[in-house]
Amino acid sequence: MKEILILGNFFGNKNDRPTSQAEVLLEVLLENGYKAKGSSKYIFPLPRFIDQVWTLLFCRLKNYKLVIIEFYGSRAFYLQFLHVFLAKVLRYKVILDLHGGSIPKRFEQSPCLSRYCFKKADLIKAPSGYLQEFVESKGFECLLIENIIDLSQYPFNEKKHFRPRLLWMRAFQDAYDPFTALKAFRLFLDEVPDAHLTMAGGDLGQFEATRRLSVELGLEEHVSFPGYVDHRQKMALAEECDVFLCSNKIDNTPVSMIEMMALGLLVVSTNPGGIPYLVEHQKTALLSETGDAHALADNLKLVMQNLSLASQMTKRAKEVAHRFDVSQVGPKWCDTLKTLRATRS
Repeated sequence: MKEILILGNFFGNKNDRPTSQAEVLLEVLLENGYKAKGSSKYIFPLPRFIDQVWTLLFCRLKNYKLVIIEFYGSRAFYLQFLHVFLAKVLRYKVILDLHGGSIPKRFEQSPCLSRYCFKKADLIKAPSGYLQEFVESKGFECLLIENIIDLSQYPFNEKKHFRPRLLWMRAFQDAYDPFTALKAFRLFLDEVPDAHLTMAGGDLGQFEATRRLSVELGLEEHVSFPGYVDHRQKMALAEECDVFLCSNKIDNTPVSMIEMMALGLLVVSTNPGGIPYLVEHQKTALLSETGDAHALADNLKLVMQNLSLASQMTKRAKEVAHRFDVSQVGPKWCDTLKTLRATRS
């Protein structure tokens, strides 16, 4: 069973979309001698569904027997359910690769379809203890394999000083709550008048509203919006900024946060979903409740007031990020696939 199909996001850096874990996993499998194929490059649901169904059929004719299905709690859930259904009709072994902090909510909204997918999977894999515990609480076994990051591309820069230069980097949409980030920054700016916030990311519905709010709050000279940034631009921003600000309402194990921890930025974040499983308050990050701009601002002020604590947290956060390196996670995937291959179809 060296032939493996991955159904997930294969958008690359096109259309303001970051490299997905499906794309990273595909590269890891190819480098380890697997005959792996990924689908789909299409963003819109109908061509995406047609492409993935065709790929399932084509690969089965080519004797592929294992499919890894990226599984989210978003609107794509219904397509993923159909993928699981068709894969089992075609007698694939199925690995359900969970992503996204909205999966528990989706399970409550669609319990029958969710249970069907979990039951039909030959293996359920989660990238965080948060999702692993949730799946196990529903009576299913779940294997923890972390997200994959090539840390050789993210050299650690030990901060000697922490300047009030903040980086927020997610898509502009409600789940990532850019409004709370701006409100917290406004409160922070009142006490640290030379502060600056860079808000980078693609537009998924709230970019213009976020820009308008920045004007209403009088932040035009203190906030910049570079749009979606590629790896080179991301590295430049990490050099310019010392604090990574995260205001998410929903999340699991954000790769962007792990990247910034690896680079030496201090994480100041809200605490939804899997984030408290990734970082610990005042040990590796500063955390506050979702939607609480005042608490988020207070943590930003604490960074400026206690530079020793900030320095210690970034060093410990670097060690956390190391768990996600491809050298650590790649072998876990290979061992898992070897074990699954050894079981009877």
